[in-house]
Amino acid sequence: MTSPTDETSKIQRIALWLNLLIWAAAIFALIETGFFFFSDIPITLYLQGELWTKEFSSFAMQDQLVLFGLLSIEKVLWLGILYQFWRLCRFYRNNQVFTVQNAYCFMKTGWLLLGICLSEVALIPLVGGYLYYRQILPQMPDLQYALIFNVDYLVPGLFFWLIAKIMEQAALMQEEADLTI
Repeated sequence: MTSPTDETSKIQRIALWLNLLIWAAAIFALIETGFFFFSDIPITLYLQGELWTKEFSSFAMQDQLVLFGLLSIEKVLWLGILYQFWRLCRFYRNNQVFTVQNAYCFMKTGWLLLGICLSEVALIPLVGGYLYYRQILPQMPDLQYALIFNVDYLVPGLFFWLIAKIMEQAALMQEEADLTI
């Protein structure tokens, strides 16, 4: 049987290694985002069932910046999730397991996952709407496939909310137990 001290040190070691992975994931996310901006990946949309494609570099610089911002929303939200994980690891390394701050990290992670879910749904209407407004597209793109709600981020987002509520209850119970003599 392992002692609580051994378990604490295991948690701290795992949190340290996870911290390194979080930093690596953040660096690769930033590299990937930069690669997109400096590569010539085409923007492709459906207009009346036909593919419309235009190379990213062929847009005016202001349009490139707006498109880059719109296409980077999901990556920014992902970096926010990594930041919340980094905060959790910092708390765990300091042996702060059941705290209200941890619950808030889980809650924020849930919100960020839901943000990714919504940004995926809104991406084509936003990009298409911008290109139509700038008169680059003759009409709005087809939206029948764009508005399909992807539950890949919805379910984990809601699950993180549940974990947040459980962590909050655990923190309050621990606080009460610490006050009991």
